[in-house]
Amino acid sequence: MDASTHPLHRFYARITPVLPDRQFVVTALLGFVGVFWIHLFVTTWGFSSSLGCAVGLSALIAISLPRPQQALVPQLATAILLLLTVTSSFWWAGWEKVLSEAMAGQSTGSLLTVTFCHSLLIILLMICGSWSLNSSLHKSGISANACLGWACGIAISGLMLSAIWPTYWTASFACLIIVGLSMISSPSAETTTAKNTFRGSRGRDSWKSALLLSMALGLLLPALYRFLCQLQPETAFLFYAIIAAFSCSCGLALWAERRVRLLPIAGLLSLVIVAFPLWVRGYLAVSALVSTVSIALLLRACMIFLIVLPAGLLAGHLLAMSHRISSRKNGYAQFYLPAMLLCGLVGVTFSQALIPLIGVPFTAMIVTGILLAVALSRYQASRQITWTYSRSRSQRVGAGLMYAACLSMLLAPLTYSPLLASRALFSTYAFQSWRSGTQLSELPGLDDGRLLKLTETSNGTLSFWKHQGEHVQIRSNGIPQGRISLNAQIVPQPTGALLGAVLPLSMHKAPREVLLIGLESGLGLQTTLEFPVMNVHCCDERADVWEEMQTGVLAHAMQPATADTRVHYRTLSPAMAVRSQLQTYDVIVESPRHSASYPGASQYNEAHYRRLAELLCEEGIYCQRFIFSDYGPSVLTSLAATIQNSFGYMTAFDTAPGEILFVAARRSEDILSEGLIERISTPQVQRALSHVGWDWSVAMNLARFELEDLQSVTDKAKASVFTGTEAFGRCVEMMRWGNKWNEVRDLLAQNPKRLLSHYADEKETDDILRRLSDVAAREQVLEKHPDEFWVYRKSVKKRLLDNPRSVIEPVKGEGIQQKMHPEDKRRLNYFETLGEATQQNPCQLSDLLKVEEFKQPFDPLISHFLHAEIAKLYQRCEPPEPERELEHWLYAVYYGGRQERSVRGIHRALELLNENQKLDPQVKYDHANALMEILRVRWQMRQGHKDISQPVLLIDLKDSLELSQQSLTMMQQIAEENDLNKAETATRVKHLERVLLRTLRSYRTEMLAKASSLPIPPVQQNNNE
Repeated sequence: MDASTHPLHRFYARITPVLPDRQFVVTALLGFVGVFWIHLFVTTWGFSSSLGCAVGLSALIAISLPRPQQALVPQLATAILLLLTVTSSFWWAGWEKVLSEAMAGQSTGSLLTVTFCHSLLIILLMICGSWSLNSSLHKSGISANACLGWACGIAISGLMLSAIWPTYWTASFACLIIVGLSMISSPSAETTTAKNTFRGSRGRDSWKSALLLSMALGLLLPALYRFLCQLQPETAFLFYAIIAAFSCSCGLALWAERRVRLLPIAGLLSLVIVAFPLWVRGYLAVSALVSTVSIALLLRACMIFLIVLPAGLLAGHLLAMSHRISSRKNGYAQFYLPAMLLCGLVGVTFSQALIPLIGVPFTAMIVTGILLAVALSRYQASRQITWTYSRSRSQRVGAGLMYAACLSMLLAPLTYSPLLASRALFSTYAFQSWRSGTQLSELPGLDDGRLLKLTETSNGTLSFWKHQGEHVQIRSNGIPQGRISLNAQIVPQPTGALLGAVLPLSMHKAPREVLLIGLESGLGLQTTLEFPVMNVHCCDERADVWEEMQTGVLAHAMQPATADTRVHYRTLSPAMAVRSQLQTYDVIVESPRHSASYPGASQYNEAHYRRLAELLCEEGIYCQRFIFSDYGPSVLTSLAATIQNSFGYMTAFDTAPGEILFVAARRSEDILSEGLIERISTPQVQRALSHVGWDWSVAMNLARFELEDLQSVTDKAKASVFTGTEAFGRCVEMMRWGNKWNEVRDLLAQNPKRLLSHYADEKETDDILRRLSDVAAREQVLEKHPDEFWVYRKSVKKRLLDNPRSVIEPVKGEGIQQKMHPEDKRRLNYFETLGEATQQNPCQLSDLLKVEEFKQPFDPLISHFLHAEIAKLYQRCEPPEPERELEHWLYAVYYGGRQERSVRGIHRALELLNENQKLDPQVKYDHANALMEILRVRWQMRQGHKDISQPVLLIDLKDSLELSQQSLTMMQQIAEENDLNKAETATRVKHLERVLLRTLRSYRTEMLAKASSLPIPPVQQNNNE
């Protein structure tokens, strides 16, 4: 049988037209390799400016170098690429260490050296990748097949395989296949199959317009990236989806060639930007309704493609222009593409400085204006060259529609709303409410948050929100980045952030040098300065947040800390911070970005932890906060195993709901050290813990976990580029629907340990257990006796009479005597002072101030209830002190227990807020807003309990309804008279009317119906039964 007639030959000939050519396959495989190398650089060095400069410089040099035409060049290039990729697991750690030592001190020379070294490596990788393709690619320029193949490789590797398979192995296999293809390829055949033909430009293409459009593309790319970061977290999925979408749309533009025009691109860009509310609805629908991860990822990828499409089409149009211009001017052909790339890099740099000044919408307007200007100039050039040039009616209609779309860009500043996106797209409660029927416009009213400030920075969109009366929450691109109470005397501090500083500084025997990586809201710095440390070195890339701490929104709480002479601040990214240190530290406290954030991926891998371990002193301690509410147990265990491998010993503390604190050192004795009980009971620790309403004994009772406690989890791959899925796996796990919180809780509940258990033989243990019983008694009073705070007096009296404590002290001239314990004596003095103040009518301010002196040191059974006692006495004070009374009621409410059902303290606080005209209107607004939210929760807690009599319930319902209605009216009046958002106020008032007032009215109607119903006679009741 003739070979040409063989069935297999005929089958191959039939499917050959539909098979991708070699160029497509090789560029797709190069996409696999590209994902690995990009991820390796990002997880090691982060999104640093040094790395960004190196990438831009490398691309410019690599694209400018002429390609040798020797036949062995592809084989040699692929061999070098294979060697670099496969052996990277051996030499990368040494390369990173050498560069880290070179940049110690963060001098200009060291940064230039590191940037130069990065550039050399990236240039080598780019040259090997481009030269591994056939020679036809170089002759004809970047083809449509090459762009589509690269997009396919990035999409398959970066969006699919990397979540289940390490990028290192994927890239290594891809390199092996590329080497095989380079060995069996036929250059002569490929040269004939890869032909790109570009039609003439009719004189409309010019190098000036090409350079101007290149700069416009550079302006557009950061704007679109910032636009997308408002719609979904800045994850690895978003990063690689943007690259794949950009490459795909660029390939489509090259394939369409002259059919892609600037006017439709400008119109499409305008529609994309103006349709921001529609994108918010689309992303909200995917988050709230799609439970299958693969479908959710596909839908998100499609939306990313549509948003990036204008930029990709413009890039493809520019590449086609470069081909046409080069074909006309062969003498300068090799310089046009590098010149266009240089203009694009200038545009990117200029855009990063422009967005913080004018924002995303106006930056997009500038780009649209450039596109329209070039399009009009081309139209004029066409009319001059072709005198008979005219458009058909359909073309005129289409052009009119495109101009109308471009004009719609004027609405972009009105439709672009990062605030709406941050309230709707980054909250599980918002997803659930929208799924239950809440309108999108009503989502901002779901909580008590009020915007204080919105600013565009080089690192993202920063917003500052007021919560709970005095809390300020920082959001970066919609994701929470820290929280702090501006007045801890009224509103407690966040527990997790405060313990992240208190625990390691208490565990170390004598901390002197402290390094803080990431400041969040500044609470860690504020707490650290409570301790007798010598120097606190702070590294954070957000210089804008530091300015807010000095003179802005956070200055009320943070200005003293920033002015402390012990504080040394440097604007550095985490990756650069750990590599620029010249000294070692006693304690390193790291507050990283969200673990799913791709710019923060460098803070969750083995190389980062090993570098931090080198920065610790001999008995140094490192700690890192980790929020696990979005993940299952596997992510938690992978990080725990990686930290233990890097440092030597790791233990994790359960510090707050949905949050865990990793604490690591070289030995377990460095963490569970001698004298911890003595150090954790010092005045500075008591003072710090009192800001969260804790006694120091509660810190000793924290649950902790070691790596062996997590052995039930099978997936414990280290967080490394070479062995784990890292940021890719966390991204997919974050999107997975499931009861992940309980999954982690079930794991942690299997082998619980207590910090106190390690010190069970210490003599101070009895004192800790006694204080813990006081804490339990306080919680019992709050839970079992709503609005009856005075019951705590019985508990204190019972302890003083039944279990009195004494100490033996030497007295000069009298020998050794047994005396009452200082804490018991202080409690007796407190009740004596309180009794003296209570007997007076009216009360004097001086007597009440004497009672207030017992707030510190913190007493687990007295300090909380003291505020309600004093607040009651201030009602009889002459002259009246409504401000002081309000402060004590607010403390009693905000520091209340999780199961507390008291409402009368809230009533009195709302009454004082409504009556006091001297208070700042915005302060009144914030506290009334927060108090009504707490009131709603307290009434929910009351339902189902029958320990409160019906008459008392009816009285409380009446007061709650009246005061809530007055407070809502006050909020509306303050919004009208002051510079507050009236629309958001109306939304919030509407929400509170629905969830608070309507619920209370229904409950009161139900209670009145029960009270007015006639009792059923016993005989009739028995018959009914």
